[in-house]
Amino acid sequence: EGSAVAQSSCSTARRGLDFCVPMASLGLFVETSGMEECCALCDSAAGCDAWSFAEMPPRRNSSTSSASSSSRAASGGRCWRMQFVEEPCSKHPGHPSCRCHTSYNRLGGYRL
Repeated sequence: EGSAVAQSSCSTARRGLDFCVPMASLGLFVETSGMEECCALCDSAAGCDAWSFAEMPPRRNSSTSSASSSSRAASGGRCWRMQFVEEPCSKHPGHPSCRCHTSYNRLGGYRL
């Protein structure tokens, strides 16, 4: 009936996005190398509706000359995976009422 492969929740990633609705956590947070690993973990977990990734502050590094896009990928952080327990979020994880705003160091995404 539709495409055999569902679109990745990575495509919905937004900085400052979190979820402020009733949810069940899918395990404890997981340390990941970046946002891409976090959303891939949600994509592969049964029942995962959304994920939240908190970037860790960069490690002490006296050299700021390489503050390019590589510094973003190298920081790593903590990944939470969640399942929504109430409508409309349990049926439509991307519904606007499921989202809220949070700090700049957090990224969030949801299944389409």
